[in-house]
Amino acid sequence: MFSRAAFSLVLFCWSFIAIAQSDEFNSLNLGSQWSWIRENPDNWFLTSTELEIRTEAGALEGTSYNNVKNILLQDAPRGTFRFETRLYFNPDSMFHNAGLIYYIDDDNYIRVSRGIYETSINGVWMEFEVNASAIMDIVNDITASILYLRLSRTDDTIFTATYSLDGITWRLIGQETLHFPKRKARIGLQAANGYGITATPKSIPARFDYFRFAVTGVADRPAPQPSTSRITSIYPNPFNPATTIRYSVRRAGFTTLEIVDGYGRVVRTLAKDLRTPGTYATSFTGSGLPPGVYFARLKTTDGITYRPLLLLR
Repeated sequence: MFSRAAFSLVLFCWSFIAIAQSDEFNSLNLGSQWSWIRENPDNWFLTSTELEIRTEAGALEGTSYNNVKNILLQDAPRGTFRFETRLYFNPDSMFHNAGLIYYIDDDNYIRVSRGIYETSINGVWMEFEVNASAIMDIVNDITASILYLRLSRTDDTIFTATYSLDGITWRLIGQETLHFPKRKARIGLQAANGYGITATPKSIPARFDYFRFAVTGVADRPAPQPSTSRITSIYPNPFNPATTIRYSVRRAGFTTLEIVDGYGRVVRTLAKDLRTPGTYATSFTGSGLPPGVYFARLKTTDGITYRPLLLLR
């Protein structure tokens, strides 16, 4: 039989292992696993069927804007796992965004969001910062007001963001190998308006039907061959004057890689031909273009994906 000390040790170890918990938000009180970053109690509600967070001014952007309110978090375990939500959200102004967050601090995080970015992006994205350097993987023209978002972590460093319109078929937003600082990670939900002169002051509801967590195994590791068509990396970014854009093509077909400005106007065409499945790299030089934010736009038989890049002077 267990001694009292041994039984206490088992309980202690179990409480340490069973860190993350799912929540169906079917109570009028949050579970004890949750805590808030910059809580504004006037802008979140439980209805016994869902959690509602109303957007307000706030962003996580470098070291300039670290002021998103009502980030709801719980501790994440080590190893391989995934978490997801079903989101009701209808953004209608620039920088409205809501979704999942993997959070170490304001300068080290991943957000998987539905929202509007700049004037030409209305879709879903995987935004991440490592030591205050921000990058985004974007899938444009996803205008559904009800959708599912998921973020998976494999071996502590491989992060895969996906979305679904029906909860059955999942499509890739982005997959990145990220080396965050060796500190405690937390996972949860957030909604915001963005910050600065271009952000909307309009507050709208983000309604989360549930938060579900699962430990996953080897089967969740990414395949070595391209499983989707996407822009895999832009390095260096920011850049001056040149950078290299790497992308993957899942199946044979006509492929276009373009650079567009914030209004969606094409400023460079880097590829426009038939491509077979595989990975590719092409250089881009910003000579003759004004400094600022641009987007690499990849068009394939799988659809259109975007990724931002910053040209410096």
